Amino acid sequence: MRAKPEPPRAATRESAHAPMTPRFTIVSAPLEGRVGEGLVHAAVEVMAMGTRLKENVNDTLHDEQLPTRAAATVARIAVPSGAPFLLFWLFVAVYAFRELLVRIETKRIIRQHVSASAPAEVPAETHEHRD
Repeated sequence: MRAKPEPPRAATRESAHAPMTPRFTIVSAPLEGRVGEGLVHAAVEVMAMGTRLKENVNDTLHDEQLPTRAAATVARIAVPSGAPFLLFWLFVAVYAFRELLVRIETKRIIRQHVSASAPAEVPAETHEHRD
């Protein structure tokens, strides 16, 4: 069996080092332009949505029929036999139950925190046993 001949030292050094990759990647201008256009388009949409919202709020507040419609809605809710009445009280009951659960859980967490952070009890110096 013959031994494999060794390659020259210069070739070994070149193959030992991998080619260096660039430290920073350069982003091409078309991508930057598309991102910029997307941001501008989103900003224009947000501004248009804000304008529509402002117009809708102004139309609602300056509506002459608003007080009469609001009074009619409250009157419908006040009728004990109607579905709006039942839905309103169901909402009130669910909201109150949720608030109760949040308070109970908050108190439990605070109790747990206080008991975990309480200092350890140190026995008295004159501790004696009777045995």
